[in-house]
Amino acid sequence: MERVVGKETMKAWEKKLIGEIGIPSLLLMEQAAMGLADVLEDRLADRENPRILFLSGCGNNGADVLAAARFLSGRMKQAQLTLLIARPEDAGTEEYRLQRKIDQNLGISEVLFTEEVKEKIRNGYYDCYVDGLAGIGFGGALSGDSLDIVREVNRAPGIKIAADIPTGVLSSSGAVKGEAFRADETVTFGFRKLGNCLYPGRNYSGMVMVVPLSGGKEDFFGKLWMTGGKSAGREALVLEPQDLKRFLPVRREWSNKGSYGKVLLVAGSKDMAGAAAFAARAALLAGCGLVRILTPEVNRVALHTLVPEAVLSVYEKEEEALQLLSEQSKWADALIIGPGLGLSDTAKALLKATLTGPKLPLLIDGDALTLLSRDPACMKLLRDRDMPALLTPHLGEMSRLAGKTVEALQDDLFGEAGLLSESLNAICLCKDAVSVLAAPDGRRVLNESGCNGMATAGAGDVLAGLTGALMALIPDIFQAAALAALLHGLAGRQAALLKGNRSMTAVDILEGIPEVLKTC
Repeated sequence: MERVVGKETMKAWEKKLIGEIGIPSLLLMEQAAMGLADVLEDRLADRENPRILFLSGCGNNGADVLAAARFLSGRMKQAQLTLLIARPEDAGTEEYRLQRKIDQNLGISEVLFTEEVKEKIRNGYYDCYVDGLAGIGFGGALSGDSLDIVREVNRAPGIKIAADIPTGVLSSSGAVKGEAFRADETVTFGFRKLGNCLYPGRNYSGMVMVVPLSGGKEDFFGKLWMTGGKSAGREALVLEPQDLKRFLPVRREWSNKGSYGKVLLVAGSKDMAGAAAFAARAALLAGCGLVRILTPEVNRVALHTLVPEAVLSVYEKEEEALQLLSEQSKWADALIIGPGLGLSDTAKALLKATLTGPKLPLLIDGDALTLLSRDPACMKLLRDRDMPALLTPHLGEMSRLAGKTVEALQDDLFGEAGLLSESLNAICLCKDAVSVLAAPDGRRVLNESGCNGMATAGAGDVLAGLTGALMALIPDIFQAAALAALLHGLAGRQAALLKGNRSMTAVDILEGIPEVLKTC
């Protein structure tokens, strides 16, 4: 597991290191700068007499790159180091003034953003650009010389490396208000920032390397994974492949199919049997012992053929559907409603019944999310549940639930996922290229395990089935959802290895599940 943070959390952590533990801020800056210098030295090792332009603002981010230049001046004697001072009229922070004075005493060249420098940038004079124009405290849009510098450098050839966060990327959300520095690599300090992980900031960050900063251990694991609770600011966990083996329940020799969970899947409608089949198949491949599909009679033959391992409970009329739901809910360990369900009156009645019925772990997906967004009475039932349900909306479904545009959600998916979770009293897995899992208790997980080949019909139904299977086994719904999203993304990567991102389908994602789970 990896901890990723926004600017408030990072500043609070630095304050603790400096104020409580007693580590001087300059020592932390030296550690960061040394790590940045290490990367620069490695990336330019094959260049003879490289020309490096350090882009320096007047804050501590600028001070970081000025200190890195000092380290390089002693290591790479043949390198030509130039400091581009973006705001010479600003006195800057105390650390910035000190680092700049040291570089001046060492004779490291300084330039301003003149026409001569612009021409050098345009003509490809420099081999490498190091971005320290603005750090994690930046907010809003670039303007003035900073904007012009970023535009010129982005168009120029050469290696581009950002310190901590690319200038123009909001560190707590990944939003970009206009222009931002396009880094080939970002060397970030202490922890990856949310802006390094979430789009569009992820696109501007390139490859991200973390330089550790010394300090005391902090018990963030329990807060972010086990117990919840508000933090000093935005922070989340990113699960890694080894976490599947770490947290998936162990399969015992002395066991039977009832030992591994029973999932009731309320899914499918006329001409939509495939969604139910994908979800059921995924649940079984995830290790679920028993899957029962509650579906219209019209789907009987198709589902018996596609998923012979599943048990079917079929209905023709609404009364039959509700009776079967009531009976089978007593049998199940977890309930999924929505894949391919349709928007009929019967579908509406089934959704309402799941919200008022037995307090099972409940996953609401697909068409059931659309129905939920259209019915204030069902939204109230959701909020009033003793046990929070899990919602798995894509951005369109999230837009309907939140009453906001997709563009507004993409501007701050991390924050909007939290707001939706709190407003509905539900755990929300908001699906995007990097998904955000948010719980009302304050826990957050980012899932970045997938690939663009998963933008294909049926992929969400596979995720629903995986998640339902783990919800039937793992008491903490939040943890089950986080592990299911990780497994889903890794299975997608397996599919891409075999079929490629362009040609893979949901069937290929299903086939990737066993490959991932072989080692778990």
